[in-house]
Amino acid sequence: CILNAGQDSSFIQNKASGSANATDANGFGNFFYTPPTNFLACASSNIPTSADIDPAGEDGETENPTKQFNTVLYSGTGSAQSIDAGLQADLVWAKNRGSQSHRLADSTRGSAVLFSDNTDANDTTAGISFDSDGFNWTNTDGSNANDSGANYVAWCWRCNGGVTNSNSEGTITNTLQANTKAGFSISSFTCPSSGAGTLGHGLEKAPDFFIFKPLGAGTYWRVWHKDFATPLRSVMYLQLTAGENQGASDAQQWNNTLPSSTLISLGGGQAGEGASILYAWHSVEGSSKFGTYIGNANADGPFVYTGFRPRMIFVKDRDRGENWVTFDSARNTFNSVDKGVFWNASSAESTGSGSGFDVDFLSNGFKMRCTHDNLNGSSTYVYGAWGDVPFKYNN
Repeated sequence: CILNAGQDSSFIQNKASGSANATDANGFGNFFYTPPTNFLACASSNIPTSADIDPAGEDGETENPTKQFNTVLYSGTGSAQSIDAGLQADLVWAKNRGSQSHRLADSTRGSAVLFSDNTDANDTTAGISFDSDGFNWTNTDGSNANDSGANYVAWCWRCNGGVTNSNSEGTITNTLQANTKAGFSISSFTCPSSGAGTLGHGLEKAPDFFIFKPLGAGTYWRVWHKDFATPLRSVMYLQLTAGENQGASDAQQWNNTLPSSTLISLGGGQAGEGASILYAWHSVEGSSKFGTYIGNANADGPFVYTGFRPRMIFVKDRDRGENWVTFDSARNTFNSVDKGVFWNASSAESTGSGSGFDVDFLSNGFKMRCTHDNLNGSSTYVYGAWGDVPFKYNN
């Protein structure tokens, strides 16, 4: 059997070449017979990529996935310094690779940080500013992620350059900035006294993943993912290891309503919690992906197709109490990827054979190579991934 999927109209010189040397509708391939309508050559050029996020697009500088998300490494100085992130950094999530709490800062809140591993209040003394190529630590009081001699990783997302608008599409008026091409928005708002209400997220399709935190002390980080077993009412908490549906009030979190193309619904679980921040994402073909996979508790673990080479992934066991683990290709520049950071803990990154972690980052996704319960036990896992090179262009 000799198959021509568009690579050779002569069928390896078993047939006289077609006079037309036919291509598919996109102009790719070399066929003896013209392909039927809507059939495409089996070629990397035909792999789907969002027209909004395409390195070969008309505006490659802003369309390139690396201009929407990046992971950067830097050393703390204990004095003011600028970090080149290679993009407009509107959300910066920084972590000392040793033992220290995470710092989350965004260009909507300005010079303030939150801590993903605890329920502390918004710290307005951090001293951070944002610019077109990264971010700047502007003070030395130890509240920021810039301690002298410490090594840091920062995950950075571009939104709208800190330019915000008032949004009243929902019952809750919010201060909003959105990057619709990359599927990311930042909302600042005040939870109503009843807790229930709707919030405009500013994106062009329903979010697949969002996290939010009331800014006051003692308030939990709430997380929603499209692939929760019961997404109408399920919640996870970023600062905890708990699996899905923990706590008696969980059903009140989203008012039993899925996000729509314009709105996110909040329920009575947020009653009276005051000023809050919410980060929302949806998948973008060739740039970001949110989904689920089933672990097999085998070192030959599941492969997860993303459609791009991951720059960073996070993984969380949906069924059991396990860590929120994240990996990136800045700290591990080649396989195996084993430097895991826990979003829910201030502990140092886990690395090497002692960690039990082993993941391969591939041109079109990632594959588990370990049996660690955080990543590949007998459970269902939710994940998020952001990329740097779409599979279509990966060599």
